[in-house]
Amino acid sequence: MHRFFVIILISLICADAFAAGIYLRGRGHFSELVITGIADRIISVSKGSDMLAVESSTPLSGIDGGRINDPFIRSIAVNGRILTISLFPGNDYTVNTSGKDFKLVVAKKKQTDNIKTGYGIEQPVASKDMVQIEDTEMEAALGRLDGLIASRNYTDAMNLAESIVKSGKNNYYKQEAMFRQGLIYLYTGKDNYNNYVFASQLFDNFLKQYPDSFRKKDAMIKSAEAKELAQLYNEAIFAYNNVIKSLRAPDVIKTAYERIADIYTEMGKYKDAIETRRQIIEKFRSEEGPQNSRIGMLQARMKDYDLAYSSFLTVMNSGVELNKLGPEVLYTMADVFENKSQDDTARALYERVYSVFPSSKEADMSAYRSAMILKKTGSPLSVDNRLEFCAKTFQRKKGGMLCSVAYAERHLGKKSSEEWSDYLKGPLTSQDIETRSEAEMLIIRALFSEKRFDEADRKVSEFIKRNYTSEHLPEVYNIRQQILLSKARDAYKKSNYAQAKSITEGLLREYPDTVYKKNALEILQDISFGGIRDKFKAGKYKETVDSLNKYLAENADLVSPGKWLAMLEEAKYFYTKQVFDSKNYNGTIVIAGEYLTSFPNGKNRDNVRKMLEASISNVIGGHYRKQAYIQLVGVYDKNQTTIITSANADFRDRMNSYAAFALYKLGMGDKAQRILDRNKNGKNPYFVLTSLLLGREVQNVDPNIFSAEMMDYLVLELEKKNPDLLIHLLSKYKKDPAYAAKETYALSKGVFDDIKREKMLFDLYMKVDSDPKSRFKGYDEIYLDTGISFFKRNNFDSSVKVLEQFKLIHAARDDKRAEGLYYLGKAYQKMGKADQSRNAFMELMESVPKSVYASAAKAELEDVKWRNSLKN
Repeated sequence: MHRFFVIILISLICADAFAAGIYLRGRGHFSELVITGIADRIISVSKGSDMLAVESSTPLSGIDGGRINDPFIRSIAVNGRILTISLFPGNDYTVNTSGKDFKLVVAKKKQTDNIKTGYGIEQPVASKDMVQIEDTEMEAALGRLDGLIASRNYTDAMNLAESIVKSGKNNYYKQEAMFRQGLIYLYTGKDNYNNYVFASQLFDNFLKQYPDSFRKKDAMIKSAEAKELAQLYNEAIFAYNNVIKSLRAPDVIKTAYERIADIYTEMGKYKDAIETRRQIIEKFRSEEGPQNSRIGMLQARMKDYDLAYSSFLTVMNSGVELNKLGPEVLYTMADVFENKSQDDTARALYERVYSVFPSSKEADMSAYRSAMILKKTGSPLSVDNRLEFCAKTFQRKKGGMLCSVAYAERHLGKKSSEEWSDYLKGPLTSQDIETRSEAEMLIIRALFSEKRFDEADRKVSEFIKRNYTSEHLPEVYNIRQQILLSKARDAYKKSNYAQAKSITEGLLREYPDTVYKKNALEILQDISFGGIRDKFKAGKYKETVDSLNKYLAENADLVSPGKWLAMLEEAKYFYTKQVFDSKNYNGTIVIAGEYLTSFPNGKNRDNVRKMLEASISNVIGGHYRKQAYIQLVGVYDKNQTTIITSANADFRDRMNSYAAFALYKLGMGDKAQRILDRNKNGKNPYFVLTSLLLGREVQNVDPNIFSAEMMDYLVLELEKKNPDLLIHLLSKYKKDPAYAAKETYALSKGVFDDIKREKMLFDLYMKVDSDPKSRFKGYDEIYLDTGISFFKRNNFDSSVKVLEQFKLIHAARDDKRAEGLYYLGKAYQKMGKADQSRNAFMELMESVPKSVYASAAKAELEDVKWRNSLKN
């Protein structure tokens, strides 16, 4: 190793007449300047990028300053107590004032794009008389050591480095060897994990022993790198942060930040990794595009596709050259855009990956996913071409195999299962479970479509054994269930009911939660239905009714309840007729009553009612004739609904007469009066209530005559029978305004006439707004519905007014508030009041972030932002 020295001795005459020497030593790759005997007089050292000023406690004189013939140090000058040393640009330096001498070592700055810096420069140690001592033997040893490292003979290199460290001849050579020891351990860490730990410890010890070493920068970086490789992540982060705080080289600092971000990513601390990459953007604005792309990847890993989408949009708009981002970033961007239904952009990114980076690990899946997007909108021919290109180009990779599977799936019926087995030979023998399982499932589907159920079932069994961890197992089980169901249907069609029942029951036992439960039950129920229907056809109506009632009670999950109820209605009708024809009138009353209760709108209701009324007439008439009044009233009471609602006026009047007479005879004159002479009690609330419920016309009804209980009953009955009448009555009800308002509001929800409902809501709104007594729990929803109604009628001014009131009244952070804020924002938007609209939407997203209206509000804001960007 060649060395050379340039030694200059210049006398310094100080105020107290001490003599000093200046030595300049040039060694090609660095220069060392030593000024003897002034270290204890130095007050301060001011450091600049290309200059440093040394202040002495006593004046300096007798030095001839000027330029120096040195590649690193430009000039030296003395002005009183200030010694100024100028350096050439692009150099780095260290200062050491320990001991008696001032020492300066200058060398070129490191220029690197990564953390793997080369050897640094170390200052040599001067002798006491400042004549540099160079140890030829040690110099030669260092030369051999560097040669061994360069040839990767690390074992001999480590032995030699250890011998130099232990020789103790010269501190300079010791630290040089110690630094190289750390490098050797670092280089051999890939073979022995513990060597990374030893390397980090050696570099840390080096920094402690030689804190002012010119190799300090390299040692700090190498220590952090070793800790990272040793997976001592927290220590590595701390070490990289020390690099950031201690060093000035921008490239090194940026790389340290990136290593910290990568470590956080490896640890799964994605939020910390994102924050670190944002710090890079703050310090290096030119990195905004690339760093945002990495941030988007991290957000995608966190499954936060909204944030990832936002980050990637920033990247797309930053002007960064997309190809420089690399295939992994582009693939992730495409995945996120696809997730956000931006199919055109996603497809373009996927196509960029496999066309620009055809050898990347993302290329094959990019081709496959681009084909799947094209499948949504492209022509069948273009999709087939893309799939065939993908399958051919990446035939040995997962994406290519999936493309061949997708192509086969599109044309499944055009070839036999044997032909597809040959076409899919690659996927069927793939080591990738997903690829192989999808190909196997395709063959199973082919066999199933060919109705080769036994072969398909064998393939299913083989699939389950081979792919017991496959995510496609649910689909395989699904196919097996279809196979069993198909076999059961075939048996049923062939009238082999026992076999059909056995297969179906086996299916339900093996798969109790099957999605085909409805289909399976339909087969079983059809079998049972057929057996009961045979009884009906044989005229065994009572047995049919009993069997049907039992089956319906035991089977709540009927697939086709309509046909069962239709048969039950028919059976009950014929059973009623059978009993009526036998003149069993008491029995007919019971059976006919059951029919009308079960089937009030049954197709045989008129005939059944005629038989019922005839039976009631016969029984009551018989009791009348026998003067059995108690029994008569009992029958009347049990069947009064049938009597009162009868359309046969003669029957109704006659039965009422019988009952009234019986009641009179039993001393119940008041009850008889209410039955026979109702008009004479026209102001009686009970008469009015009963008349109203029976639909009789009553003039000038005053609802305030009713008690609260009667009003409740009236509301319950009229809300379906005559809601208009009920609304009218509630509008006149003054005893409890809040009750009236509440029930009117409930009725408004069933009004489908928009104009009519709008008027009801407006009247209610004016009422509750002006009369506090009319306010009930939940009255604030009237404001909401009214505001929305105004909005839908394009009355935006009124909508805003009412919805602003609703917002003040309804403080709960729920979906109602979210709905109100959403329509408030929309109304302001329609009015052109962008700030108020944005405020409403922002308040919605902040107060009810999980509401569906929050998503809608976010979409509105993004749409406005997009439109504004178009204008700009």
